[in-house]
Amino acid sequence: MVPFEKGQKLLRDRYTLIKQKTLFDARSESWLALDNDEYDYLIRLWPFDSETPDDLQRALWDNELRTIYRLGSSPGAEEFLLVIWDAGIDLAARCFVMVLKAPGYRFTGYNMLTKLILEHFKCFEKLHLALAPLTLLSGANATGKSTILQSLAILNQTSVEREWSKTLIFNASNTGLGSAADIIDKLTGQKTFKIGLHSHSFECLWTMKATDRLSLSAPIENISWREDGNNWEEKIYNVKENNIHHLLPSTILESSENAKYLSDVISNLTYISADRLGPRETYSATTPDLYKTVGSRGERTAWFLHHFEDRTPPESLVLKDFPPILQRQTEAWMRFFFPGTSFEIKPVSNANLITIGIRTSDATNFHRPQNVGYGLSSVLPIFAACLGAKPGDLVMAENPEAHLSPSGQSKMGIFLARTAVAGIQVMLETHSDHVLNGVRRAVKEKMIDEESVSIHFFIPRKQKDDSQVISPIMKKDGNLDSWPDGFFDQLDKDLAFLIGWEE
Repeated sequence: MVPFEKGQKLLRDRYTLIKQKTLFDARSESWLALDNDEYDYLIRLWPFDSETPDDLQRALWDNELRTIYRLGSSPGAEEFLLVIWDAGIDLAARCFVMVLKAPGYRFTGYNMLTKLILEHFKCFEKLHLALAPLTLLSGANATGKSTILQSLAILNQTSVEREWSKTLIFNASNTGLGSAADIIDKLTGQKTFKIGLHSHSFECLWTMKATDRLSLSAPIENISWREDGNNWEEKIYNVKENNIHHLLPSTILESSENAKYLSDVISNLTYISADRLGPRETYSATTPDLYKTVGSRGERTAWFLHHFEDRTPPESLVLKDFPPILQRQTEAWMRFFFPGTSFEIKPVSNANLITIGIRTSDATNFHRPQNVGYGLSSVLPIFAACLGAKPGDLVMAENPEAHLSPSGQSKMGIFLARTAVAGIQVMLETHSDHVLNGVRRAVKEKMIDEESVSIHFFIPRKQKDDSQVISPIMKKDGNLDSWPDGFFDQLDKDLAFLIGWEE
């Protein structure tokens, strides 16, 4: 069988292979591919060994084509099936090529996390939470929304600040969660808890065992690893017997691209908490050898914009008429939300400090951040984090709507949807129906596919076996397939009372 490889071009260089997927059968390979306009497709390849295919191979190929054409021509097939977009014989690559497409399907070209698993972690006995390019977490207070983000935040702070650690650190730069007694589910947990992450190509599960419930960290007992390149065979690594680097066994980090991807996602993720720093006279500087993000409170935003000012944002997020560099594009998006806004960033001489000057009109001088609206300081870390991220990175934000007007909150939903389309995975926790509606508008306007959005509504746990999450499904018109009681419906309830429909 002729080997195919990432980056190879087929059918007169019209399609470029991006990532190999699971085989359809022993005679063919399947790949994700992009055309010259960067539209995505699924490609099936049937190789032949000679310079041209023999009669039997042609007959089998013709039969395969007829079968797919017949299925694709049936009523409604384009809504549910992959249909043929292009086909041919590539003599240079010695293969038959079938290009398949489904309307509404979009492949960004980047691996992303598809599931988070928590067991005996804080308020969850066992949770399998689907993740998408854009995941929106909602629900009443104290139902576990922030716990989702915190579980990933403690992986990040351990990987960044204790890269060779065999212990999960509860209290560091991202978050302070207290002791093991605060971490382990009080209804069902004893000494162990688990955190797992899945994608389409790997599954990883960390098991922690805290013998001392007053401890401020928990030793990692073992790490379970499975991936597509190894036929999904599970391997369990005893942490005491293996070197651990960035929370993964060194042996798989050295040999697996999936492991390297997961390590990068964990180490580079940005977590922006609801407790953002707010306006300050000065902001601390740091070093990229240790920190590469805006910080969980946005405390490193000024340094981040100064140090990485010439970084190129993802192309689909670049606003025209502004230079395509991080600092100027961040300013451009600030102007989109707050017309007339601009800022200047200056390091303080002979001090590890940076200042930000902000103005809301080109006719005025720059002011201290304390003298402009809180909304500007609140959203600046979010813009900087998203525009400064690379495709494949993960950005998590709590209450991105904080201090924004309803219009600004809706725009924030649209901005975060566009960020997800750029290949940057986004997880947000929000209480704002305006943010939700911004995402819904982005779906209806086809900025983002409905399949690229996951919505989860968290409800209080009354008993240990109760379901704690309801997940409405986004439709292509921006509507949802269900609207649970308590899910962004307070306006309707209040209006019904005021009109007199309800008492």
